[in-house]
Amino acid sequence: MSKAQHNDVRESAAVSPNWRAGVFVVIQIVVVVLLAAGYDLPTTLAVVVGTGLAAGHVIRQVFGPLLPGREAR
Repeated sequence: MSKAQHNDVRESAAVSPNWRAGVFVVIQIVVVVLLAAGYDLPTTLAVVVGTGLAAGHVIRQVFGPLLPGREAR
């Protein structure tokens, strides 16, 4: 693959920098909903952290080769 083709592939797989802000907003909404539902703070934080770690692992395995700055496996 030529360098130009390689750059085109990386640019097409680029992720918008706003996705992190979106993830942060979703996490905050989940925390507020769980607290409003009556869960205590340690349980709420444990649920959010555990879910975030699991989701991060799945996203890395599925989309890892497509993310910029990573070599395809």
